[in-house]
Amino acid sequence: MAEEHLVLMDTDHIHEYVFGTGELKEIRGGSLLLAEINERETVSLLPTGIWHIARGGGLITILQNREAAEQLIADVRQLYFTRTASGSITGISVPVNGRKFGDVLAHAQHKLWQAKRQRYISLEKNELVPWQTGTGPLLQRCRSCGKYPSVRPDTDRLSLCISCRNKRLKADAEKVSTSSGTWKDSVSAQAKFWKRAGSLPQNKWTSACLPPDDLGELGQLSSPQNFLALIYADGNEISKALIKLRTKASLKIFSEAVENALVSALCLAIDKHLEPRRKKQPFLPVLLGGDDLVLIVVADAALQIANDLCAQFPLLLQEEIKENMGTLGSSDDGSLRELLSSDKQITLSAGVAVTKAKSPIFATVALAEQLCRSAKRRASEKYQSAVDFHFVGATAVDLESARGEGYQGQDGMDRFSLIARPYVAGSALDALLETPAILWQAEFPRNKLATLRQISRINRDMCTDEFGWIYRQLDRPHQDILRERLLKLAGAPAPHLFTPVRTHYYESPLLDLVEVCQFMWKEGS
Repeated sequence: MAEEHLVLMDTDHIHEYVFGTGELKEIRGGSLLLAEINERETVSLLPTGIWHIARGGGLITILQNREAAEQLIADVRQLYFTRTASGSITGISVPVNGRKFGDVLAHAQHKLWQAKRQRYISLEKNELVPWQTGTGPLLQRCRSCGKYPSVRPDTDRLSLCISCRNKRLKADAEKVSTSSGTWKDSVSAQAKFWKRAGSLPQNKWTSACLPPDDLGELGQLSSPQNFLALIYADGNEISKALIKLRTKASLKIFSEAVENALVSALCLAIDKHLEPRRKKQPFLPVLLGGDDLVLIVVADAALQIANDLCAQFPLLLQEEIKENMGTLGSSDDGSLRELLSSDKQITLSAGVAVTKAKSPIFATVALAEQLCRSAKRRASEKYQSAVDFHFVGATAVDLESARGEGYQGQDGMDRFSLIARPYVAGSALDALLETPAILWQAEFPRNKLATLRQISRINRDMCTDEFGWIYRQLDRPHQDILRERLLKLAGAPAPHLFTPVRTHYYESPLLDLVEVCQFMWKEGS
């Protein structure tokens, strides 16, 4: 008797594919193309009526035997290469063997991780894709990505490679479809987002409000101008939650609930903090699916959006699960109820990288990923959503080296930091984000903020002494405001600066406060 096999697939190097060029049209087109392949064209390869979940660049299904599973994996891989020319997907299959569904899924997750790791090693040794073969001195490289050879001029008379041309054509086609408001060709989570945005009471984001044409235009919409922010958000410990689910029906409800909660949280956050600017959308959800989000947005609203997004996600997820559990009927195995009753909520972490609009977009994405990982570490300690952020003057940098040089110091056996990032989403970050408006209303001298930014990091005593000297130069009302803000953020009343966090480690939110105020001063006004 043929044995059922579970198939698990995941798109490779999504960010490298989508952000392989700095052209916003190709970034948007690459994202839309992957969503269409994943959520519609891949599904069309499955037997009619078979159980499956396809979202966020991944696929999970169960087929009747190993041969059918391996054939599906081969067909999907060929589909990705044919449609993208430079994208790929990794897939594995594992026998069900009458085991518990959660155990089979855990086995498949581990096997997929091993397969992707081996694939990455192979790609590092040889980055060529098959259609690159034959490049030579008489062939021109792509004017957009600069990586692959151009093949023909596109409609704008640019010499593009097949990969960039496919992205551009998809972006143009989608723009025509979505501007009419039909969404008939949209199957992705982005379509869910725009439908939900269009149904909100104020209906700000109509077809008359177009997306920006390029990153430079998005930077012009920002305040201060020529800056933009990239928010990278990812669910915390979603994989651990998946393997606790004991049936296919529970898994499907959970995966749909996660995506719907993320879409709803994003929609509400954007509706609260943004308005159309010059009849343009001051944001663009580049990647949105499953529990993953990459959002490019004007810099002055990024932290507020990330904070609300992460704070609202756990609540909306619980509502989505409760709303759909009734559809399980007799197949309700109780695993979803156990997730809801757990003390550890399923949460979301976000990294916010604020950079110049002309900075290389891939470097900004890499920085935002590092910030998201940092936020995840804080989230795992607190079992709450968390947000980390970083302001970069020019090109995005390595987070660890930037934080070590600019914000931290060593004092004998003790280490100290003048930032308290990452922050738990919600009231903790709200206290920081409300500070610019409070200082502006009190006419706090901005030159003192700039002076605070320059205090020494040689040791804790010198930091505290320099801070105290600047603090005593303020008039009494401004001393009281600064004291109240630091006390609310960290519990250390000025002129005391540092709070012990753990053994031999001290922390102060001083530079968090200074940088947010300097950057958001206009927003505070």
